Amino acid sequence: MAIGYAGLLPKLDADRGRKMAEWIVAVQQKGTLVALDTHTVPPYAMLEKPVGVADVFICNREEACGITGPGKDSPEKGLAAIWSKFRARDPSRYRLLGLAMAEGVQLAYGHAGEFANQWIANPHFGTFTPADLTGAGDYFRAGVYASIMRQLREFASGQLNLVRTGLAGHDVAYQQLR
Repeated sequence: MAIGYAGLLPKLDADRGRKMAEWIVAVQQKGTLVALDTHTVPPYAMLEKPVGVADVFICNREEACGITGPGKDSPEKGLAAIWSKFRARDPSRYRLLGLAMAEGVQLAYGHAGEFANQWIANPHFGTFTPADLTGAGDYFRAGVYASIMRQLREFASGQLNLVRTGLAGHDVAYQQLR
């Protein structure tokens, strides 16, 4: 289940996202993976509780700076900061966090304190100039989500192929934007 534009749901976002986090946990108890999206409009404090329980969370560079504070960190350090800030509430669940940019995506995958943090370059970057980037992040996430659905067993057992997952996101965005 993908929750789009968290932050536009005021009743669920109250108390730093406490109600949304409770709702996500209830959905997960039924066996559903939950992906959480955000938007570039602060406040980002409402993400504090839901990102810690979400299975998948991918943001862009602007959102990452809003979440962790302005900085010129590398994508790897920026994503590690997000992973540390939003500690998993259930250390046994695997999760995927991402920092997506036009040039590529930094993906962190694992559980508890252990995670792989890998850069996947966008093979389409620089090959065309999109007329409109509206929905680029949504397209990218759709490709990532589809890849995860094809690898559900792997996702749940710590065997998710990060390269395959990142490239799937890049490919869907490319197909929709070219």
